[in-house]
Amino acid sequence: MVKNTPEELQKVAENLLVELLKNDDCSEWECQDCPFQLKEIEEDPRYGKHTCGWLLLKSATAKILRN
Repeated sequence: MVKNTPEELQKVAENLLVELLKNDDCSEWECQDCPFQLKEIEEDPRYGKHTCGWLLLKSATAKILRN
């Protein structure tokens, strides 16, 4: 397995965030039909408690870019 450099990981995270921000929300989905809906409640420091995988991806990507 190839280990990515920090620069490559940064680029992947930036590309993911750009894609996430192209659709600033997931309003076209009903939550119960959304493929990103989480089965368990997630506690996120940025968005509080939720079951939205889209918010989790957005928050995690932003955290990676801050580090």
